[in-house]
Amino acid sequence: MPSGSVAPTGLVSPNSSYVLQVLSRPTPRIGHTLLTDAVRNGNVWTVDPNETLPPGTLVAALTDPSANLWILATIEGVRPRVPNRPLVYEVVDDEEPPAVDNSSNHPAAYAMPMSHGRRKKYALMASRVIPLPSLAEYGITERMEFNTGRVVLALFPEDGVTTFYRAIVVKSARKRRSNYYQLMFDDDGKVRRDVDARFVIPLPKTEEDPNEM
Repeated sequence: MPSGSVAPTGLVSPNSSYVLQVLSRPTPRIGHTLLTDAVRNGNVWTVDPNETLPPGTLVAALTDPSANLWILATIEGVRPRVPNRPLVYEVVDDEEPPAVDNSSNHPAAYAMPMSHGRRKKYALMASRVIPLPSLAEYGITERMEFNTGRVVLALFPEDGVTTFYRAIVVKSARKRRSNYYQLMFDDDGKVRRDVDARFVIPLPKTEEDPNEM
C-alpha cells in the first residue's frame, strides 16, 4: 500500500429507521438504460441523473471528502427521492478485496467479492458514487483509453486493500493488448503494477490535478 494512505475509518452511515427503496428491475448491462450518451465516447462511468443504479452494483465511493478517500463498495439500496434534493445511495464497503478470478490466467485478476464479513455502511449522494461496470459489460475497446502519462484513480492491487489511489499510466491496456493497465502509484516508488481496467477510472473532480486542467 502506498505510504501515507488513510484507512477507511469512521463515517459510518446513520442508523436509519426508514425502509430503503429496493429496485427490482433487472439491469444486465448498466449502459442499456443508466449511462448517458457520454458512453458513446467511452465514458462508462457517467450515470443518467434521471436513473438509479440497482442494488449489487460495484462502485468507487467517496466516503471522506476531506481526505479524498475513495473505496470499493457495493450499492445496497437508495433512499426515497425527495423533491429538489440530491439522490442518496446507501452503500456497504467491501472490506475484503475482490476475489481472484480463477477463470483468468492473470495473477492479479479481480472478480466480485464472494464474502463480505462485517462491513461499514455509508449514506452518499449520487455525486460521490462512480459505477464500475465489468469488462463483460464494456470491454477495453468500448472504454475511454487512458494514455501514457495520464493521472487516474485506481484500486491498489494488493491483498486486503480496497482503497483507490492516484496513479500515472505507464502503458495502456489497449497498447498491451490486455485487460490490465500498467501503473505507477503515488508514494509507491517507481514500482510498476498491473491493474485490472475495471478498477482504473478518470481522476474525479475532487482529485483533479491543476496541471491536468
